[in-house]
Amino acid sequence: MELTKIRRSIDSIVHIPINESISDQFEELMLDYSLSHKLSIPDAIIAATALHYDIELYTYNTKDFRFIEGIKLYEVRERP
Repeated sequence: MELTKIRRSIDSIVHIPINESISDQFEELMLDYSLSHKLSIPDAIIAATALHYDIELYTYNTKDFRFIEGIKLYEVRERP
């Protein structure tokens, strides 16, 4: 039962490939914010992808991203 639930959740995820442009953006974000704002590697990858595709980033933790210039954030308030 639990495995079926996990598979259903995974199947609903939209997969976005990481390309060279996203990788370059990731590197820039890490250099700019990893020390000053404690930006983590996973968050930097997520932010770089959102910036590259110019899409809004839906998150429970806007504090993890709000310092990134040009990022469009949408705060999700309730957890499912």
